[in-house]
Amino acid sequence: MLCKICKSDNFTKYLFKEKQFLMWDEFEYYLCNNCWVLFIKNEPVNLWNYYPSNYYSYWVKFWLLKKFFIKYPLRIIIKIPMLSFLKKKIITVSNILNSLLRLDWNYTKKHILDIWCWAWDLLHILDLLWYENLTWIDPFLKDNIYVRDWFMIHNKELFDLDNSKKYWLIMMHHSLEHTQDNEKILKKIWLLLEENWIVIIRIPIKSIFFDLYKDNWIGIDAPRHLMIHSFESFKILCNNAKFEIIDYYYDSSVSNFIVSEWYKYWMNLSDAILYWSKIFNINKYKKLIDIYNSYNKMWWSIAFYLKKGKKNI
Repeated sequence: MLCKICKSDNFTKYLFKEKQFLMWDEFEYYLCNNCWVLFIKNEPVNLWNYYPSNYYSYWVKFWLLKKFFIKYPLRIIIKIPMLSFLKKKIITVSNILNSLLRLDWNYTKKHILDIWCWAWDLLHILDLLWYENLTWIDPFLKDNIYVRDWFMIHNKELFDLDNSKKYWLIMMHHSLEHTQDNEKILKKIWLLLEENWIVIIRIPIKSIFFDLYKDNWIGIDAPRHLMIHSFESFKILCNNAKFEIIDYYYDSSVSNFIVSEWYKYWMNLSDAILYWSKIFNINKYKKLIDIYNSYNKMWWSIAFYLKKGKKNI
């Protein structure tokens, strides 16, 4: 067996249990001792049995978002430079929106592709912000869904998309780790991306959290997370797919501490979220996370910005 990223044959073996729903099924993972990527040995045949209807990515519904993202006031805040201080408050509500507002370009008229972003919340937010030409793909939909004339949700695999249709912005928000053929996926994205435009990829990153919590680290999420990158392995992946990393920042949250702590006591994810505020000093953890994020230090979650090219950070 060779590493799927760097082709090394030097591994450390780990056994990780499913902890989000306390199923306790055990899975064999390997840590590459060269590029430090962590990956599952064998993808379960019944993988989608581990995505039940109460999986956390399905929790947030759009009607809840309307309480926070009010159509016209939000558009005004985003558009007027003098109200930029309010924009900073808004981006703290959503890490996904934060990753978009960091871009210098105006994408409201551009073709945007979002790959496997689960509950569609991001595209609903972009719709409120006058973004047009929005496409989202999910191979597990029963039918295509037209939310607006410019807002389309397809029941398609990424590889079903026609390479002749180009996108100015392609996004994968915490979905790449749910796949194994990362290089094949990035090479397909390369074909779909308009020249000189941007890909945003947000993923968990193997770092100090893995060292601290090992099998209790929320970022492992066996068996759903099939491949968990280190910074080194992601750079190699991008080079192999002819992408250049033009920027990155860490966007860890307080849940990384809290849920990992609760996993040590055999508590499932939903109960951990329900009870964490009763035990832990969330403000203390949040301040610590904010400090490390502000200094761009390695914690558990990272957002990468890619362009076509070969030179990397």
